[in-house]
Amino acid sequence: MCKFIITGATGFIGTHLCKRLLKENHHIAIICRKNSNLKPLESILNKIEIFYYESNMKDMINFFSTIKPDAVFHLASSVLSEHKFDDIPILIDSNIKFSTQVLEAMRISGVKYIINTGTCLQHYNNEDYNPSCLYAATKQAFEDILKYYIEAYDFKSLTLTLFNVYGKDDSGNRLLSSLYKSSVNGCQLKMSYGYQKIDLVYIDDVIDAYIHSYNILKDKSYINNQCYAVCTERLVTLRELVSIYEKENNVKLNIAWGAKNYRLREVFMPWRNYTLLPGWKSKVSLEDGIKKFSS
Repeated sequence: MCKFIITGATGFIGTHLCKRLLKENHHIAIICRKNSNLKPLESILNKIEIFYYESNMKDMINFFSTIKPDAVFHLASSVLSEHKFDDIPILIDSNIKFSTQVLEAMRISGVKYIINTGTCLQHYNNEDYNPSCLYAATKQAFEDILKYYIEAYDFKSLTLTLFNVYGKDDSGNRLLSSLYKSSVNGCQLKMSYGYQKIDLVYIDDVIDAYIHSYNILKDKSYINNQCYAVCTERLVTLRELVSIYEKENNVKLNIAWGAKNYRLREVFMPWRNYTLLPGWKSKVSLEDGIKKFSS
């Protein structure tokens, strides 16, 4: 049995990670805010420890020192593909300030292992680094801060670059959720022209990647501070995705193509110069994933 602290545990991916790790008999502790929605974790709340973060660094350090985790899974993030001026404090507080405080709590409490979460949006135009949005820039900023803790304090880190994650019970505004709601309600869904390509990874495969990453991180042969992609290597346009969804569910969606403009710095081709997470491969095909999602 291992002990893990998980940030972002109330999110879609974090919830699934908590539940999987508990099934594997690990000890789970999470960090969230007092106003976080704990409903996704309702079935396991009596099995996990919770620290409520309100910028109380000393209390967070005590929490880390008490738990003494084997590693931290850092998933917490404020995700915005487009921002407004009043979104800036949220992005900075979550993606840089809080994330750095987690590293500092790790340093003081003697925790060395962290599995970090990146995004393919850090690689606009297939470049090693070119943020497609301010959110992606804050993710890179944190990776630069993490580099300091690696060099100065011997942290061991592995970053998973996520692409488009989907799965059942996703209450967010991800694309598949929007398609599902449209198919159930029959409402019109306004979309762009739909020629941008995406790589969709089913949630179970993503959770496999996180758990596998910890095993890689522990391996003495691991070269520190690597960034690995979690993707299927299958690209589809939004239009192709809608066609697949309609075919697998025997429905006809009411899509208003071109009703929305493409975003500033819209990504039409995802990052391709990645290294896939060693020893991991997606198992759930897009067709099977859509069936699972809609069942």
